[in-house]
Amino acid sequence: MNSAFTILLKTFVHDANFSKTIFAQDAIFSGATFNQNVSFSEATFKTYMPFFAQWGEVRARFSIYADSRKHNFKTRQGSQPIPRNQPIPLGKAELDDVEHIIPVGAVLFNPKSWDDKTQDHPISEPAMPLENSDTEE
Repeated sequence: MNSAFTILLKTFVHDANFSKTIFAQDAIFSGATFNQNVSFSEATFKTYMPFFAQWGEVRARFSIYADSRKHNFKTRQGSQPIPRNQPIPLGKAELDDVEHIIPVGAVLFNPKSWDDKTQDHPISEPAMPLENSDTEE
């Protein structure tokens, strides 16, 4: 499947499966909300690595209730231009004593909680790069 893909404000209520998708142009997931698991297994990015954070405050959001062990951010071997054919750059984020490994710059959110001040679900600080990103996931 070839795809010129842009997502800015999309909510994935169920699992989001991008396995074997070929992203021919930008793949922008900033602003996307993932309520369940996500897979990029064997996906190919032809032009740019996917964006999970842009413009400072527009960030992909991952639910703390998804099973983070089922997320798959490993792209197809040789997928360009992910540096050194590595998976999507991952980092750690924590919210409500729950830690997940998600794309760098993305945030966790708690869909079962509401912040009256911000009129939104609480979110974590952006995921920061793993110290040894070649071995940790």
